[in-house]
Amino acid sequence: MMAMIPRKRVLIADDESDLRVLLRETIRDRYDVCEAADGGEAIRLAAALRPDAVVLDIHMPGTDGLTVCRWLKTNPPLATIRVILTSRRIAPGGDEACLDLGADYFLPKPFTPPALRQLLQIACRG
Repeated sequence: MMAMIPRKRVLIADDESDLRVLLRETIRDRYDVCEAADGGEAIRLAAALRPDAVVLDIHMPGTDGLTVCRWLKTNPPLATIRVILTSRRIAPGGDEACLDLGADYFLPKPFTPPALRQLLQIACRG
């Protein structure tokens, strides 16, 4: 009998519920997916569930994605979580600023489902 390989867990944090549904449906065949509607919820879920990767919108009400990213990357038990920041509104060169803040990847919106799946495969190493 083959041993079951545990599925990787991905946290999607975006204030747009329709986009969360689309992202979940795009990746749920390969990953266990949890969702957060704002940055505070993303922090709570990341601390409790310790996902392998977080797809994190920069612009959310309350605690924004940059703050969540900074919190994850400066919290030693969670610093290894791979962070993919997403945004529609970012200044030229902003992707480098996101990486300077500790994000592992930047994925500009709109992005295609294959682009997300490919980046998650890299981020989760599988």
